[in-house]
Amino acid sequence: MFKAISLKRNGFTLIEIVIASLIVAVAIIPIINMISQANRSVASVEEETIAFSLATEASEWLKALPYRELRQVHSYQDAFIPGGSKDDGVITFKEEPVQSFTAGDTQIEYEPKSQYDIFNRYITIEAPEGSLDSLGVKVEVKWTSKLTKKKGNSVVLEFMKFKY
Repeated sequence: MFKAISLKRNGFTLIEIVIASLIVAVAIIPIINMISQANRSVASVEEETIAFSLATEASEWLKALPYRELRQVHSYQDAFIPGGSKDDGVITFKEEPVQSFTAGDTQIEYEPKSQYDIFNRYITIEAPEGSLDSLGVKVEVKWTSKLTKKKGNSVVLEFMKFKY
């Protein structure tokens, strides 16, 4: 007579392995993309934080200066950022790239330099038209992101300084 043959399976078939691999791949790819996007976001936030700190540092130093000194480029250009100029009453400084900060006798060297060499700081000081009693101060930090290569990033801080 006929004997029943038992088909016991002791392992996985090739088709089962391929299907399981596809399911795992489909699940892992979005997770890897999410982690990559999170890393880019953290790097972007870090760059923006540094830029904001650089702008705040310059703004606070300029706020501390007396009004009469702020109107005269020569009274602080060598102590703050060399190379400032005054044209038509507008005082401008360009620091490309940002490397250090000097205020009075204190000099701060930004370390590591490779972290700061993407930032450029621009300072503009001008009297509003017809005003002799106020100054507008604008500090802008621009950079090109190292990770995303996105150009045109900037942080701007503005304030007014009054004579009295």
